[in-house]
Amino acid sequence: HAALGLPVRLVNDVNAAAVGEARALQARDLIAIFVGTGVGGGFVCGGALVEGRHGMAAEIGHASYRPGSGPRCLAGHDGCFEAFLGGACLVQRARAAGLPGDVGELWVAARGGHAAARQLTGEAEAAMGALCRLLVTLLDPQVISVAGGVGTRVPEVFEAARAACDPHPLAPGIASVRVVRAATGDDAGLLGAAWLARAAEAG
Repeated sequence: HAALGLPVRLVNDVNAAAVGEARALQARDLIAIFVGTGVGGGFVCGGALVEGRHGMAAEIGHASYRPGSGPRCLAGHDGCFEAFLGGACLVQRARAAGLPGDVGELWVAARGGHAAARQLTGEAEAAMGALCRLLVTLLDPQVISVAGGVGTRVPEVFEAARAACDPHPLAPGIASVRVVRAATGDDAGLLGAAWLARAAEAG
């Protein structure tokens, strides 16, 4: 702070992105899901960032999805969402199956009917849908903002998120949760961190 002459606030990157997205979309209840190399999350509830006791809230990629029956993620967790959905894990599993070691090429192979590719991509899409349903059930957000190379650049993954929330997973008679690609793109984390620093200085 002294060296910069500016307020400083340390925050997890996806948490910061969640704040940036919530501010940009004027949403008081928002979930950010970042699907890239790994799977991260950020929760804004009632206008406030949820960080948890140790600043480790919203590590959604390591929540159990298929414990005991799934692959391990790079952090060693068995059957978590990241093991099925994270880009690094998908690349590792694709190479082990003799498939292209690139996420985009994996979906190209799946669209072309390659059975092993369709298995991996189908599992990833199912994991994305299940993750969104779980988060909506727990937090009842207005908006889910999807970011990251896999989340925004693979249409099937984004569509799996949207389809999981329309109709609303809990009550089809109420408004569906809005699922959007990150409104602020790669700047979400920067904008959120700047806003949090300003809020800390003011508060």
